[in-house]
Amino acid sequence: MKQGWKKAIFGDAKNKAVALIFALIIWVVVYGSITESDTFEARVLVTMRVDGRLATNLSAEADPPKVKVVLRAPVVVLEKLRYEAIKFRCVINDPRVGTHPVALSEGDIENLLSGVRVVDISPDQIQVHVTRQKTKKMRVKTNIQSNPAEGFELRGHTITPSEIDITGPQEIIKLHGDIETAPIELQDRRESFSADFDIVLMLDGIAVQGRRQVRIDFDIAEQNATWPVKLPLHVMTLGDYAYDVKIEDKPGVVENGIVTIMLQGPRRLQLDKKLIGKIRAFVVLSPEGKPDSMVYGKSLNVRVFIPPPYDRDLSVPHPPTIWLKIFSKKKEK
Repeated sequence: MKQGWKKAIFGDAKNKAVALIFALIIWVVVYGSITESDTFEARVLVTMRVDGRLATNLSAEADPPKVKVVLRAPVVVLEKLRYEAIKFRCVINDPRVGTHPVALSEGDIENLLSGVRVVDISPDQIQVHVTRQKTKKMRVKTNIQSNPAEGFELRGHTITPSEIDITGPQEIIKLHGDIETAPIELQDRRESFSADFDIVLMLDGIAVQGRRQVRIDFDIAEQNATWPVKLPLHVMTLGDYAYDVKIEDKPGVVENGIVTIMLQGPRRLQLDKKLIGKIRAFVVLSPEGKPDSMVYGKSLNVRVFIPPPYDRDLSVPHPPTIWLKIFSKKKEK
């Protein structure tokens, strides 16, 4: 008889497989029947009702908003509960504004699985603060966390709509005039764009109600800069110019034939080392009659030549004015 059992269990591969299946079935049955206790964090949700209908002009907040609940259930059920949110649902039928004590019980837990037993609730009594609701139009404020890419700047932005209706506890609503968007990142942005952004429907840690998104148009462009550039000043004459010309020094404008001009354009071009060698500063003198005196002066605006493709981005907003001394050439003897 003893040899027969050994042969049935260990005799061949087929019998071994059957034995393994039976062992798994037994393990599942035993494991499923083992119960344990574990502690979970449960959120407390409060619903306000007046005469059997939802109260739209009142709000209720649980204090504390979360409680600890000890549940006892088969191990496999506890494993499942760890991935589900446990909620207490309390209904307040008292419309009076103020604080109401509320006892929590097993019956207040939403969708409690069969086979689960409530061992303990801590605390088993909470305070529910009932406040009157108020609706107020608030400005939408952008919560910008970063700047555009280097060399670019935010010129402005347009929010649509710029104001939205927010509903919440009267004591909170009356203290605020703005409501913020979720954090907005502009990092690495190099051009204008439009997008929908969420509104953070919270004021002083209290949930409020209102429009969930707004449209924001961002105007992003290259940063402009104005910087000084020193260039040789060339005097150009048209036709047969029979006079000598001398450039008068003017501190900060022109010294020893070097003129200072102010360039304006994208900041990236300020670092372009090849740019200076391509720009020309000059004045133009046209033929004129002989001056009555041997020496006289003339005021001229400096002209600046900026070659393509730089001429599309650069400008000289305020060309400097220089003073020339003009006098007759000495006649050769």
